[in-house]
This record gives sequence, C-alpha cells and structure tokens, in this order.
Amino acid sequence: MTGPAKTQGKPKSNHRFTPKPKPSTPQEAVPTLTFGPSNNWIDFTKKMKIAAGDRFGRLGDFITQGVHYVPPLPVPDMSIVDSVMRDEVLKADYRERAKTINKLNTEKPMLYVFITSKLSAESEDELKRHPSYRTIDDDKDPLNLWKALESLHLITIVSKNLDI
Repeated sequence: MTGPAKTQGKPKSNHRFTPKPKPSTPQEAVPTLTFGPSNNWIDFTKKMKIAAGDRFGRLGDFITQGVHYVPPLPVPDMSIVDSVMRDEVLKADYRERAKTINKLNTEKPMLYVFITSKLSAESEDELKRHPSYRTIDDDKDPLNLWKALESLHLITIVSKNLDI
C-alpha cells in the first residue's frame, strides 16, 4: 500500500498575512476615525478630502478651506452690445448659480451622514458630548460637524523642552 502523495512546491501561505484588497472607490478608502491620543485624524482628513471631493464636488472643499463653497456672483458680459441680450445672459447665469447653491444645500445632509458613518463608537460618543452637538445634529451641517470633530481629535503637541 502506498502512502499519501506528498505535495511539492511552495507551502501554503498563512492567511493572516495576506494583504487586504485595495478599496475600489475613494469612499471605501476612508478609515474609521478613532479617538484617543493615537488617533488617525491626519490620515482620516486626507482621505476624507479626496472622498468628499470625488462624491460631492465643491461641497467637500470645507475640509481644506474651513468654509462652505459659494459660487461667485455672475458678472455682466460687456462684450455683448445689446443690453437686452446682456441682461438675458446675466439672468441665465444667476439661474445657474441658484441651481448650484440648491444642489449644494441638498447634498449637505448626505455629506454629514457620510462623515458620521466613518466615526468609531468612541469618536461618536465624544461627539455626542460636544456642547454644540444638538445644533450640529439638527442642522446636519457638515462644516459644523467637521469643526467639532477637529476640536475633539486634533492633538497639538507642545514641546517640554524649555530651550526652544
């Protein structure tokens, strides 16, 4: 009787060390925001900026700018000689600006929910303890949420070296 056949070649790989699959979208690449002295605020901010820009366009600019994007006011095109035609073009530009503002305002709650979906349980608990949490949650404003998260998670390091 013959024994079991021996397998030749590479030994089976240990599954603990197999790399995680790469995320297919920027939204999937955003890590869960952790809380504490060794939190991941910097990495979270970088990846959230990319994901928010990819999914929500200019609405995500508040992450780096600190304010919501507001489209500039239209300027009359003085190269159009006919004043009636110039006014019609200007009205169309104002309508387009109003549509953009409405779209931005409509998407604010969606971005708010996206950001809150990336919070760890500890971060969410700390956010709920924030003095402005009720207002932030009622308004569903991602900028105010971001400022609160930043105040809770951004850790400044002060040197204890007196020679500086």
